[in-house]
Amino acid sequence: MQNRTQRIQPLFKSVLVLVGMLISLAAFAAPQLVTPQLHPGIQGQTYTGSLFIGSALPLSSASVLGLPAGLTTTHNGSGTLAISGTPASAGAFTLSVTAIDNGGGTLNASVTLTIIQVASTATAVSAG
Repeated sequence: MQNRTQRIQPLFKSVLVLVGMLISLAAFAAPQLVTPQLHPGIQGQTYTGSLFIGSALPLSSASVLGLPAGLTTTHNGSGTLAISGTPASAGAFTLSVTAIDNGGGTLNASVTLTIIQVASTATAVSAG
């Protein structure tokens, strides 16, 4: 019986070490985009939206590229990227979202923001 226990103990220790390593790797996974879409906006009207990035480690940087003119983004230092402003043009805009955590984990993702054009209203003009 002792022989069998002596053989199992090193195996058990190896399994514990492997499990510990897997847990450590999972804890430091790369940042992930939690909100993969943005609600649509209307051209010429105030827009506010947010993208949330989940990360086990603090983010050292986060940015959004490809916003239509009139919109800006602000990173709150945590995992929120706030998008705000008044979009000057309508269309479907493919935004490039990038974030890097303090461990070097990187997020590169694309999100589409749709800005709807407001239909112009015609004014009736009477003759005479």
